[in-house]
Amino acid sequence: MSPNAADPGTGPPVPVPVPAPAPEVVYLVAGGDMVAVFADKTSADIQNHVMIGANLDTTRSRLTWARWVEVRAELRTRHPEVEITDVSGGPS
Repeated sequence: MSPNAADPGTGPPVPVPVPAPAPEVVYLVAGGDMVAVFADKTSADIQNHVMIGANLDTTRSRLTWARWVEVRAELRTRHPEVEITDVSGGPS
């Protein structure tokens, strides 16, 4: 057993990662029972093409981060069956 195993918290300090700041805007792509959110338009465009290729009707929106937080909360409450994939890099 290591000397610090019996006394947790006495080892060397470990840096705590700082969360990334929320992006100013996000790009939302929705189709079928999925909503995907990206920090960049190119990724959203790629996802849109993939969804169209899967024969889904898609909707796209550009939202402020604050508006996305509101929309995400409403989706989770009103439509819990919808799969939300958030790769925007902002806080969850």
